[in-house]
Amino acid sequence: PAAPALDALPAAMPSAPVAQAAEESPALSGVAAASREVPGWFWPAAFGVWAFGFLVVVGLAFVRVRRFDRALRDAIPAPDDLQYLAAAVAHRIGLRNSPGVWLAPGRIPPMLWMPGLFRRSARLVLPIELLWRLDPAQREALLTHELAHLRRGDPWVRWLEVAATACYWWLPLVGFLRRRLRECEELCCDNWVVALLSERKAYA
Repeated sequence: PAAPALDALPAAMPSAPVAQAAEESPALSGVAAASREVPGWFWPAAFGVWAFGFLVVVGLAFVRVRRFDRALRDAIPAPDDLQYLAAAVAHRIGLRNSPGVWLAPGRIPPMLWMPGLFRRSARLVLPIELLWRLDPAQREALLTHELAHLRRGDPWVRWLEVAATACYWWLPLVGFLRRRLRECEELCCDNWVVALLSERKAYA
């Protein structure tokens, strides 16, 4: 029989590399497409957007801390009997020193305010309007709850929370986790009060 023409050989007998390339063409095309979809400026631009969000979160946190510090300028030290009660509660739950108790005007929730990383900057801020409506047992329960936050280290968790939010501001799950974290902290402090005090009704 006559031999096939030379120009017909490539079409009739594809070489092994060509056949292999044809079989792997989807994977190769995907890699090539991915390399084309990420231009050289993408990662610098993505880092710039992330850095901008990071600075916005940190800046807002700083502004809020400074604003609340200015709002506390009208706060006054609590009477000595309340300071002594806070010191006794702090000793009971294992704190060496009790933060100063301050009374603030306006409608603010009772809180442990620690704008710095050191414990000496902590303040126990109570609203004047609420405090005078509480009996001694209720005041002790309130102080126990707020000082339990300091004993557990919750103020440092707030700083860690700010750092995590600044790094992962683009992740919607962060907001949900922050809310859940604070809810769990409040429940833990409630359990401290219930375990230490017999006046559960007063605390409720």
